[in-house]
Amino acid sequence: TDEKNPLHICEMEVLVSSSTYELINFHKLMNTKLVDKPMAQVQLSNSFFCVRECLQRRLSTYCTAVNWITSTRSCQLYRINPFVDLTARLITDQGTDLYIQRI
Repeated sequence: TDEKNPLHICEMEVLVSSSTYELINFHKLMNTKLVDKPMAQVQLSNSFFCVRECLQRRLSTYCTAVNWITSTRSCQLYRINPFVDLTARLITDQGTDLYIQRI
């Protein structure tokens, strides 16, 4: 009777597929922070939206990594070369997770 239900189900499937895509394309380093200066910083509700923000900016600003700071809900966006060794630019930081584009 309600002709809109199939459309809603289709939209939900697209959202699930999108979230899976985002998780596959980024590697998570828990309690790790990139110390470079971010190209942008935004306040978001969770890390999923932080990674999604980076993906949305990928074509315009080549976003390839994010620091997600849980306590402040801060999302720091970075443009880094994923082929370069970042070891010297990483620190241990409780409550911050680094997401880097997978190669």
